[in-house]
Amino acid sequence: MTDKQLFKLALDALECANSPNGDYENEIAALKERLAQPEQEPDYWLGYGLQAYTEKPFEYATALYRHPLQRKPLTDEQIQKIWDVASGTLPGWSRHIAYARAIEAAHGIKEKT
Repeated sequence: MTDKQLFKLALDALECANSPNGDYENEIAALKERLAQPEQEPDYWLGYGLQAYTEKPFEYATALYRHPLQRKPLTDEQIQKIWDVASGTLPGWSRHIAYARAIEAAHGIKEKT
């Protein structure tokens, strides 16, 4: 799953959970802003034997960036609202996993595919 796909899922969840009072308007706006930004392309790919490539040589190559995107930390309020959504909609450990994945996504961490 890409960052954009994960952000889209989070946006959909927040829009469904948003109350008439607009409890999640700031978070929804932040996700929409992030989704509008282009994805950063790797400068190089690291292959076997620490060989660097300008094109992805194979599926498990590691992306290298000269200047990674700078992301701002989440505010305490954003973290609390993510937790509230995850804990209110998912059972048991699933909510902890959803919370951790949302925090990872906010920091640009994604599963290697």
